[in-house]
Amino acid sequence: MLFRAYPPSDNIKIIWMIPARELWAQYQKDKMVADKTVWTSIHNFMYYKHLLEADEPDDLPESLVKSIMLEIGHNARKRIQK
Repeated sequence: MLFRAYPPSDNIKIIWMIPARELWAQYQKDKMVADKTVWTSIHNFMYYKHLLEADEPDDLPESLVKSIMLEIGHNARKRIQK
């Protein structure tokens, strides 16, 4: 499962949900646990994997993500050294 959170609100967006392969048939249309989001995710995984791997329109630029991660690492090292 991949979700996107939008802090500080409680808003969550489902990006994709793919259950274990042996459970896929249960999510088809007209089945008891049918779910459009899950079935669309399974279908995209099987035939359009690039859609699941695509960037979201509101993703941060990669350079900004790297700088944030470096800052988190730097701050963690500083705390450990204290």
